[in-house]
Amino acid sequence: MKFAAGCGSGRGRGTLNEDGILEFKSKNLDAERRRRGKLKQRINDLRAAVPNITNMTKAATLDDAITYIKGLKQQVDGLTHCLEQMEDTTVPQAVEEEETEVQVESDDQNIEKFNIDEEVKVSYLEENKFCIKIICYSKRGIFTRLMELMTSLGFEIMDNNFTSFKGVCLTTLSVK
Repeated sequence: MKFAAGCGSGRGRGTLNEDGILEFKSKNLDAERRRRGKLKQRINDLRAAVPNITNMTKAATLDDAITYIKGLKQQVDGLTHCLEQMEDTTVPQAVEEEETEVQVESDDQNIEKFNIDEEVKVSYLEENKFCIKIICYSKRGIFTRLMELMTSLGFEIMDNNFTSFKGVCLTTLSVK
């Protein structure tokens, strides 16, 4: 069935093509197709970025994306709040620790309080291997000086353990 120009559904102007079929062409049709293509591509990109898409319609995709973004925002707010709390509690604890260290270093009575005597014990393990246990006051750099002394005496340190608590330090060495 052929239509003449000006006849038809009343959508707009139509033109007859070579076969005599009436074609309707909007002057913005190509621009509209490009716009829809870009929109479709962006919706597909959004579907790829959001992990929980429940339905493939555009409206459902947008709803799921909004829900996902709100959840991420809540997560960021919660983590920010936790970080602020950690920063608030970290500063006073650091001050308390420094005060405690000062008190411990200034209090030489700790060994007497715990009824601990300074001592050095040497135990034979096997052949030319020994275990040395040293209990003494905890002073700055004592472990480093002990290691330097042991190596200068020609001992090869196989294993060591250094523990310090309330002004008392216990050092256990396995030497060869």
